Amino acid sequence: MYVALARVRLLLPGNHSLKGKRHVLRRVVERLRARHPVAVSEVAEQDKWQVAVLGLAAVGNEARFVQSVVDAAVGAIRGQTDAPIAGIERGLVGPEALSLEETGGSFDLEALEQRYDVEEDPDADER
Repeated sequence: MYVALARVRLLLPGNHSLKGKRHVLRRVVERLRARHPVAVSEVAEQDKWQVAVLGLAAVGNEARFVQSVVDAAVGAIRGQTDAPIAGIERGLVGPEALSLEETGGSFDLEALEQRYDVEEDPDADER
């Protein structure tokens, strides 16, 4: 599993309130989510009116693919807002850097069905 990351710092020089900042960011975030398979959120400088920092992430099984997804999303930010980009930081986390721990969850469907008294739907074959 690979995780591509980007942190994009936007300048909002004509902005004079947090409400105005939210208006600009909401439009950018909604468009990114609708057009690019990335997670995106404001990650820093939330209390400053004229600066916004967005964090973007994409997860996949190929490094090149997730990097291209994040690069396309960053390019879309450039194209959809008048806010100048003050800086971009990029990163890639690969399988060797991930430390995942098993949580002990069970995916034994029979055991789950018995535990939660799941009954089969008698009409399931007809659908």
